[in-house]
Amino acid sequence: MRTIIQALALALLFLALPLTGQTFGEITGAVTDSTGGVLVGAQITVRNAATNQVRRVETNATGNYSVPFLVPAIYDVQAENSGFKSATRNGVDLQVGAVARINFALEVGEISQRVEVLGGASMLTTENATVGTVIENKRIIELPLNGRNYLQLVALSPNVVAESGS
Repeated sequence: MRTIIQALALALLFLALPLTGQTFGEITGAVTDSTGGVLVGAQITVRNAATNQVRRVETNATGNYSVPFLVPAIYDVQAENSGFKSATRNGVDLQVGAVARINFALEVGEISQRVEVLGGASMLTTENATVGTVIENKRIIELPLNGRNYLQLVALSPNVVAESGS
């Protein structure tokens, strides 16, 4: 009996694995110098602004980096390499399933000098053609839904048209 329960629990775990990829986001990008040349081995630090949890990666041979499996939150991303000023991008809002592309162009200088970007345009997703919308918990609770059917929230997303059943 105990082995049957363990086998069922293991089977449920394997069935639930594809669902786990939908709850994370990713930050990716490239690090170059001021002339556009790639920087190999640059240190990228991604810090969750709410929990101060830090993840560190290095750029690869093409100057690209990727930090997958990040929980949706606000992040601060910093790039640094010896012989260059460090650069920081604060307030990167990462949503469920989103891929935020943060590119850095480091200037020549001492590593103790830093360039901090406080504002900027909203990020565009150029890696894929998917479109998604995050509906905040407050809107879900406050909106009157007929029969509490959560699928009616799809109508709140831009470019969504409901088909009439004629």
